Amino acid sequence: MKILHTADMHLGLTFIDAVMGHRASEERRLDLLSNFDLMVDRAIREEYDFFLMCGDIFHSTNPGGRTFVDFSTRIGRLSDAGVQVIAIPGNHDAPKAAPSLSMTRGLAEARAPRFYLQSEMPEKPLVLQARDGRKVGFIPIPYLAPQSAVHLEEIESNKELKERYNLFLRELISKLLEDQRLKEVEHLVVMAHGTVSGSTYGSERSFVSFEIPMWAETLLQGDVDYVAMGHIHMPQTILGGPIYYPGSIERMSFGEEGHEKAYIALEEEKGELKPSYQPLPCRPMMTIKVTNLPTADPTAGLKEIIETTDIPRGTLLRMLVKIPRRAVLRIGDLENDLQKKGILYHVIQTDWEMEPEIAFRRDTRSVQKLIKEQLEHLEINERVRSKALKYAEKIISEAGEH
Repeated sequence: MKILHTADMHLGLTFIDAVMGHRASEERRLDLLSNFDLMVDRAIREEYDFFLMCGDIFHSTNPGGRTFVDFSTRIGRLSDAGVQVIAIPGNHDAPKAAPSLSMTRGLAEARAPRFYLQSEMPEKPLVLQARDGRKVGFIPIPYLAPQSAVHLEEIESNKELKERYNLFLRELISKLLEDQRLKEVEHLVVMAHGTVSGSTYGSERSFVSFEIPMWAETLLQGDVDYVAMGHIHMPQTILGGPIYYPGSIERMSFGEEGHEKAYIALEEEKGELKPSYQPLPCRPMMTIKVTNLPTADPTAGLKEIIETTDIPRGTLLRMLVKIPRRAVLRIGDLENDLQKKGILYHVIQTDWEMEPEIAFRRDTRSVQKLIKEQLEHLEINERVRSKALKYAEKIISEAGEH
């Protein structure tokens, strides 16, 4: 029996926090599709039984027609080859409002062969047959926003919020495990999209606004053999297994520079599912930090650095440049040199040195005081204001402990 586990493909995204031109955007689209194809090709070539997609398939709920066709074409190839696909939405491609529907839902509603999408909290586990006739049980849990699990207005503390959130999940999984059909399965797999306690963030920390961690014991109930996670972009294993994150399929921002990317292949050995990370190729990404440029002509100094630095063609390049005060930087000249070197995309972030007499004065007010002053200017009732301040003070206190 063979299972492929992937997540966080973010189809439709070119690069986080960047606006690219048409050529660069097209290259990035092909980067993601190329790695998607590597996984699909292997699943077909080696006759995998199941292909798990653990959320954030798309970067948004409406990725556009071209991106959806790219995805659907590959699902069709898997289906034609007898590979069963089980998918759940993540925080990026889950509908943000109750009446909304994701484009992926269209495939499910059309009853696409061998494609199973769990877009809402499951009422029963999914039990499917592998190629050899043996059954496998899946508990697919889509991204669960805190407000969908608990009544936030009733919560008095961050601790209570974590407990109530995990209680909701624990009771959901426990009820699903009572399904009598699971007594006949060879393996039992939980799929989820979220943060498990003990995991390490990659660049996704920059766009995760509010996270409630799942506890390992919440997911590892009964006879669960494997927990297939999505959401965290760094490949990692929690508590030595069997909770696994494959990570994203490409580097999504400069915050992931140097990170290796992978998917997970599970193969059966002596009756047990044995996962292994399979590396995925990534586009070169580089950051060059520059200081001590000549005041007279910093552009010439940067041009020399660009010329003498070994930068692979097709690189995504970031230059962090400290500019001497009163100096002038000719960005157009630098861009011409970068294009000649075959750089796919570049960003030049500059930081001008300030004159001592006009340097910004440090604000000596405490963070608590600044938050309190801001809350006082908001037109909200006193109960909400008091609770917001209480949460803010707790977060600041917890951050100070680390």
